[in-house]
Amino acid sequence: NPIRLYSLDEITEIFCKLGLRICNSFADFSGKPSSDNDI
Repeated sequence: NPIRLYSLDEITEIFCKLGLRICNSFADFSGKPSSDNDI
């Protein structure tokens, strides 16, 4: 199934391979930092 949710670690690894970095991630519009449990 090509459509799925990726963990924050997986996204970080993909971005790193592309020369990008994640500055921050959020679970909702309140600005609460997300965790793998929130994704």
